[in-house]
Amino acid sequence: MYFDKDSFYEFILENDIIGVSEEPIKLKSGRESHFYVNWRKIYEEAINVDFLTDFINSFYNSEFNGFDSIIYHGVPSGATPLGIIMQYKFNNGAFFTAEHEFLSRRSVELLVKLIKNYANESEPLNIYGSPFDYSKYLALIAQYSQYDDSILWDEACLSYGRKKVKDRGPVENRFFVQAPKGNILLVYMNGTELDRVYESIIKVGGANLIRKVLINVSHDILLDKSDTPRDIVVIEDVTTTGGSLVKEIEKLKDEGFKVDKAIGITNRMELNEEGVSVEESLRNMGVEYKCMSDALTLLPKVIERKKVSKDIVDELKEEFKEYGVGELKY
Repeated sequence: MYFDKDSFYEFILENDIIGVSEEPIKLKSGRESHFYVNWRKIYEEAINVDFLTDFINSFYNSEFNGFDSIIYHGVPSGATPLGIIMQYKFNNGAFFTAEHEFLSRRSVELLVKLIKNYANESEPLNIYGSPFDYSKYLALIAQYSQYDDSILWDEACLSYGRKKVKDRGPVENRFFVQAPKGNILLVYMNGTELDRVYESIIKVGGANLIRKVLINVSHDILLDKSDTPRDIVVIEDVTTTGGSLVKEIEKLKDEGFKVDKAIGITNRMELNEEGVSVEESLRNMGVEYKCMSDALTLLPKVIERKKVSKDIVDELKEEFKEYGVGELKY
């Protein structure tokens, strides 16, 4: 499967995944920047997730000579939904979770079918799963597969909550990777603290809880302990210095999983505090890192399209001189 780089760049630009801000934006590292890369907005429409996952799969097959038995795994929490949908579309075995556990594909598919029946008893509902149990994965797959079955409705999105609330950013981003919207079906399992789920939905707003369904099975029943671990390809949506990616790969390796490939959807092209690039950091761990797009290539396109002022362009150039792996040329 051929990876069409030009089409992918156009997809990024059309969806404003990368952009420039006159006011500096505070990054996770604490420093400020005049440009952003935000892949979370892709979850607002299921069709865009469909396009993105196809791009990722074709990139893997083109760049790594794919088609081996692998598991796609997204760095928690921002890329977790991508990893789960990638597994639903392109893998056949058990689902590998953010908790590094395997869920039985047969059990997941049976429960997803049940959830979809509940969601469409009267009118189609957006499906949202509690972030505090495995229903978050069941709901995500059910919601995506409704789109896949061509059941479309206004404000369809792939919502996904955070188990641990972030301590910075807008309220919506602190509680959710993508907040639920419109009329929703809430899916949860035994032992879930529903008050905490309700609190996050109410705080953010934009969603009406129409119906809820209890998945009355234990977590252990969903686990598949017979699945043989395969090679894991780790996906990160936005790579800055690679810190989160390195930590996730270290955890996986410590638990006995084989990880020798990683994909960054967009690399901000920055050095870490030791002056090392993400490629070098991962190479030292025996992991090959490749990015599908990078800021040094995309920013000139953004500057041209958005007619960014010379002052901001100069700020961006200085930013890359101080923190970047290379010079911003424009």
